[in-house]
This record gives sequence, C-alpha cells and structure tokens, in this order.
Amino acid sequence: MSLYLRPLGLVFGADARGLIASGQAGALGGLPHIAFTHVEEITRIGGTISREAKRFENCQHADQLDLITRPRAGFGGIELSTCRIMGIVNVTPDSFSDGGKLANAEAGIAHGLSLAAQGADILDVGGESTRPGSDTVEIDEEIARVVPVISGLSQNHVISCDTRKSAVMVQAMLAGAKIINDVSALGFDERSAGVVGFAGVPVVLMHAQGEPKTMQLNP
Repeated sequence: MSLYLRPLGLVFGADARGLIASGQAGALGGLPHIAFTHVEEITRIGGTISREAKRFENCQHADQLDLITRPRAGFGGIELSTCRIMGIVNVTPDSFSDGGKLANAEAGIAHGLSLAAQGADILDVGGESTRPGSDTVEIDEEIARVVPVISGLSQNHVISCDTRKSAVMVQAMLAGAKIINDVSALGFDERSAGVVGFAGVPVVLMHAQGEPKTMQLNP
C-alpha cells in the first residue's frame, strides 16, 4: 500500500496566518502566509486507487504532512520562499514562439541579460526545439548552440539548461548551468539519470509523449 497527501483548501495572507496559529491548517511549504485546510488522502492498493478528503487537523499521517509543511529546500541556489520567474533563452532557429530571433551566442546572451534585468531569477537556455513536429538536433550542434550562451551568463545568473541529452547536460554543467530541465523526464537518454544523479544538480522533470516529431499525431 502507498499513500500520498494532496493539500486542498488554500488560504492566503492574514486568514492563513490565523488558521495556522489555531492548528486548523498547515503552512504550505513552511510559508506562514499560505495555508491549506484540508488534505486528500490518495491510497493505492495494487491497481486500486481510493481518495478521501479530510480536514487538516484530522489527518493522522504526520510523516506525509511533514513533506508538505516543511520549508522547501533551495533549488539551484535559489531560495523558494516566494514565487520565482524563469526566463526562456531559445538559441534555436525553429522554436515554437521565437525561433530564429536568437541566431547566435551574442544575441542569446543579450536576451538573457535583458530577461534578468526585467526580474527573471533563472535563465533557461535551450538549443533544441521541442515544438510539435520538430526534428532532433545533433549533440554537437546543440552543444555549440548552448555552451557559449551559458558561459556568458552563468557568472552572475542562475542558469538552467533545457536538454534531453546527457552529453549536452555534462557540457552545460561544465559551462556553469546549475539546473537541468528535461522535457522527457530523463527518458530520452538512458544515461541522463546517472549524469544528474552523480552531479547532484536539481532537475525539472516534464512530460512529452514520445518524440516531438510525432507527439501530436495521436495525443
């Protein structure tokens, strides 16, 4: 049997502080201004999943509650007591929204600096478009696109590298990337999990069905 708790009934500000102080709600991620009044207990026994909503004070699963209420650890050196903004630096000719606008390293670095000046906490540098219908980029080409940009930005900014390939991850980290953002959830390259595990870097895991080339054929 496995158990998972999902926080429900979010309350903010002074109301949240009052509920937390009275024991009627938990502090989400240790934040005193965000409370949750209920939890959904999700239990899996074999292939059967059951759900039950309970008030916070009636939940008996202290270890699971601790995972929700403890202060969140830092992510790539960034403290997470408030919302953070990720700025996107697509160094690709065919990205979904801005393909071709950042055609070289200089343009990519300038764009990253502009995003940081506007308030971005993390700069996410990618050299392979994963828009529907896009083709896979060769490893050497992807490295050539992202490494100069990461090197030019990482001295003063937290850099995430958007890649599905372990070899690109290695070169990106050597260039100064502190976070890996993999849209395949480490599933495209069987070596990726070992690479990020050995390096001990935080990872953003996303989901995509199959390859970008075909993922919208029968979603």
